[in-house]
Amino acid sequence: MCLSVFDWAKFRLRKRAVKLHCLFDIKAQIPVFNAITTAKESDIIVAKNSALPKIPDSINVFDRAYNDFDLFYRYEEAGAFFVTRAKENLRFELPGQHDLPKKKAFNLIKSFK
Repeated sequence: MCLSVFDWAKFRLRKRAVKLHCLFDIKAQIPVFNAITTAKESDIIVAKNSALPKIPDSINVFDRAYNDFDLFYRYEEAGAFFVTRAKENLRFELPGQHDLPKKKAFNLIKSFK
């Protein structure tokens, strides 16, 4: 990346970095939303302060462990899914669990190793 072109994207003293926030429509095979920010900009901030659409059946991934339950509820209301990392001190209750077929469960566990 050229420092002179992205002088607004300060990351470290002599480095620049940008982050692309993208919502990709799997059915149409095209992006429906793009935002380019500095690498330090959190995904949650972009989701809250932009025109990022909440599309039913979409899967939204937030790469930092910010828990904004109001935002997550808005995704739930829209019929959209989200994935994020939980903070270590997150208090939660597991109301139930579904069994997965053996073959699928093995592949899921295998992908996390």
